Amino acid sequence: MDMTNGLDVRGRAIHDGELAAWLAEHSLGNRFGLAVVGTGATQGAKATALAIVAADGEGRYIDVDRLTPDDEAALASWLADPGPPKAIHEAKSAMHALAGRGWILRGVTSDTALAAHLLQPTKPGVGLNDLLIRHMRCALPVSQDSPVQALILRACAVLDLADVLDEELARSNAFVLLSRVELPLQRLQTELEITGVAVNRAALIAARGRAAVDELLDAIAADGRIHATSQFDLSSGPIREAFVAGDGFTDLMAARYRDYAADAVKTAIIDLDQSLTAAGLTSRLVLQAGNELLFEVASAERDELEALVREQLGELGVSVGFGPNWAAAALASL
Repeated sequence: MDMTNGLDVRGRAIHDGELAAWLAEHSLGNRFGLAVVGTGATQGAKATALAIVAADGEGRYIDVDRLTPDDEAALASWLADPGPPKAIHEAKSAMHALAGRGWILRGVTSDTALAAHLLQPTKPGVGLNDLLIRHMRCALPVSQDSPVQALILRACAVLDLADVLDEELARSNAFVLLSRVELPLQRLQTELEITGVAVNRAALIAARGRAAVDELLDAIAADGRIHATSQFDLSSGPIREAFVAGDGFTDLMAARYRDYAADAVKTAIIDLDQSLTAAGLTSRLVLQAGNELLFEVASAERDELEALVREQLGELGVSVGFGPNWAAAALASL
């Protein structure tokens, strides 16, 4: 199976100074396909190349290290713009890689890996070729001479696959779940990983003997924060005592909610995040663990933050507490 048999692919490497005009010419409301190559998949990853394919099959390859200042500004603006709809495979990895360059990705209307999982949660294999074979009965070529054409073709395949998956999601009544819940939640969870949570290293070292902390110590990044917490057991009190407010914030706020249906919790957290943004608060959500949310609280925003959290999570039976560390804040919320 050869993907090129079914795709009208035209593209090349971007010319200096061309990107802004090319993006403007093709930003007519139709979705773009996007492919990102990076040095890793999580915190610390850095994008090295991108391919963008427009709805008419025209594509451009971008070597990130060779961008002119004008082209870099145009790319950063386009990526962050929620207006141009974008399809991508495994958006979370791409967001981490782009964040490594200081870029934000918005406007994702399809993550083909996430969409396929919603359609068939128990089906193994979410690699792009797995999904192309399963849903389109075609596949990318095993090898290609040109990395430029290979990445453009990948972005084109993602774009076509996204359209197919949208139709399947609509038939199964899952399209709204993807667009209104899963994609916003994926973006929020990725932003939490990028932001991370501040850790008092000395307090964590002092917890040795009372809790397993060595892996946590290894996970502290150069900015003094841990950026991926889901792999750790954070239920220990001594560990929670080491989680603190970062520079520029006064204390932490813990919000504990009761066990509710997963979709209700997801929707409430998404709505809360949007409310915090709309209110222009500096205070921010930095961690979700079990049925707790942890916030860094900015000076003079304590009352407004608490009011917003109680308003948005009220139906979940939320309780709130403040403290200099997570353990103290959680205790105060009981």
